[in-house]
Amino acid sequence: MIFGDFERAFDALKHTVIWQTLAEQGVSTKLVNIIKELYNKSTCQVIYRNRKSESIPLRNGVKQGCVLSPLLFNNVLDTALSKANDT
Repeated sequence: MIFGDFERAFDALKHTVIWQTLAEQGVSTKLVNIIKELYNKSTCQVIYRNRKSESIPLRNGVKQGCVLSPLLFNNVLDTALSKANDT
């Protein structure tokens, strides 16, 4: 059995794992590079009491609210579960 905290995993997924998984599944290098550029130099800010924080670089996780994010997450999850079943 595998137990996973998907909320935490969604935010903690390493970008290098996403790119590696896409390549392993035969996604073209050109498309992987385009997706990488969407994540390149991405930042976020925290709003607290109507004040924004400094920009925080995003190094892990998929983008919240991006249409592509669930697909990337599910792709990595599917690969991980397949590898877990193989052992």
